[in-house]
Amino acid sequence: GKIQSQDGLSYLDLSNNTFKVGDATSSIDWGVTTPDTLTIKGVTATNLLMADLAFIDDLGVRFVQTSPTGKRVVIDGDDNNIKIYDASDNLIILIDDDVYENEDGEDIPGVLVQNAAGTKRTVVTSEGIIANGQSGSDATKAIKGSIEGVIDTDPGVTGTTAGVLGIIEIGANPTGKAFGGFFSSAMIQGLHLQPLVVSGSTTLSNYLRATYIYCNNAAPMTLDLPSAPLNGMVLLVEQGTANDVTVDGNGNDVYRTSTVSSININDKDHLLFMIYVAGVWRVKKWAP
Repeated sequence: GKIQSQDGLSYLDLSNNTFKVGDATSSIDWGVTTPDTLTIKGVTATNLLMADLAFIDDLGVRFVQTSPTGKRVVIDGDDNNIKIYDASDNLIILIDDDVYENEDGEDIPGVLVQNAAGTKRTVVTSEGIIANGQSGSDATKAIKGSIEGVIDTDPGVTGTTAGVLGIIEIGANPTGKAFGGFFSSAMIQGLHLQPLVVSGSTTLSNYLRATYIYCNNAAPMTLDLPSAPLNGMVLLVEQGTANDVTVDGNGNDVYRTSTVSSININDKDHLLFMIYVAGVWRVKKWAP
């Protein structure tokens, strides 16, 4: 009923319907280590095993890839990332817990998507989106962008939608430069300026969201400009009534035909175009 090796480590037990082949560290057995269970110890598989559908409750591996070369997905437990390669062995997608290191030395997790040459890249992280390629727009389009926002739904009378939305949430008066969007070069086919209506003397914030200042004052008033404006800041100031408006530089010079500390608007519907350059508000006055 039983056939076994001389050392007793390998055997076939027909009486108890069990078997074991191997030694104390590497073996395969049925019903010996655990009843009614096939147990394999110390095994290394050198051939590919494929199944239509398999469920594993708990699987621990350090490295998995769908193919040794070419188009494949690689899960790397040592570097803690997932890589996707194209048919020519080019890395095109990377999901990594340290896709880059920021200026504070902090490892930033993210997703990198790039072309085969690695010259057009988009990185999505907790710090934002970095893109230096073109969009996936139709190749026949004359305009392409790294990030493209298309609006195809009217929000209605009370709603607003934007192809690209930039919001600053660091407080009303940041110590450094902060913008909802920054462009070294911009092409704008339609421009909408944020207005601000003031009815009395007002000091404008250094972090002013409005561009167009409409003075709807029932008595003479003073409009104090930001005390620490950003270089290149543009303001349009209109006098909406017949009451005088004094526009004060608030510590900065104002220049129209000469350098002064303030300038007056004393005619209804007159408009000042003001731009802050090199510590001076440069002013042009327009009359209706």
